[in-house]
Amino acid sequence: MKILIIGGSRFFGKRFVQLMLDQGHKVTLLTRGKSSDDFGNRVSRLVADRTDEQQLKRVIQSDYDVVVDNMLMNANEASSITSILCDRIGHYVMTSTLSVYDPKSGPLIETDFIANADFGCGDYQQGKRSAEHALSKAPFGVSIMRIPIIVGPDDYTQRLRKHVIAVKENKKLFIPNPDAHFSYLHAQDAARALNWLCTEKPKDVFNISAPDAWTLRKLMANIEKVTGKKFDYGNENDEPSPFGISEDYYMDVSKAKKAGFEVDVLEKWLPKIL
Repeated sequence: MKILIIGGSRFFGKRFVQLMLDQGHKVTLLTRGKSSDDFGNRVSRLVADRTDEQQLKRVIQSDYDVVVDNMLMNANEASSITSILCDRIGHYVMTSTLSVYDPKSGPLIETDFIANADFGCGDYQQGKRSAEHALSKAPFGVSIMRIPIIVGPDDYTQRLRKHVIAVKENKKLFIPNPDAHFSYLHAQDAARALNWLCTEKPKDVFNISAPDAWTLRKLMANIEKVTGKKFDYGNENDEPSPFGISEDYYMDVSKAKKAGFEVDVLEKWLPKIL
């Protein structure tokens, strides 16, 4: 398979590249060229700003079986890449987000958000929603992967690590609702999901995460177990938790499981990362 990966030089993107190389696929990376990687001459490279249509037109000259876009942020970018790829690809995979949904009590299913309108290119949620909508008009097959918070030992955002350090160093964090449930996904499972979508090429939208959701209270209890210290939940005047939510915000993944993709429960891997 000849595959173009837009954004694959770090975290789950890097893991995905490795999976594709291990399977013998021909991989081309398109990045801004600001992050190094360990792939050497095993991959081809294109350097361009993802937001600059003219740069993209200049560097994307080949045909690809699949294009995986981990960097798509809004409808303008979706329209640009669609016009550039047009009849050059067989299938397109977009990494989207839990954030397209509005929170609700209980699990979120794919039909809780349907990209049937242009939401503009304002904030992160609007941008991702508008990108999904723009792709619904694409002249090629599209798979969309909606993911929650991704965690792993090399997470450059350090959001999970921030909680561990807070407990270890007796620092306060404010969590608005410790009993709100949240979804998580291991970086390696995000890579596996992309691999699955590239192989199966379903023209559909899937929630991808661990099948269970932990409350923030359960997460902090696990960190307490690892560190041997108690966590101080703090109040509104203290630094807010990067995972601080006021109500449930988690995914139902039964659709992906039925289609053939599954992730282990959190108990099997999240404590190891902690």
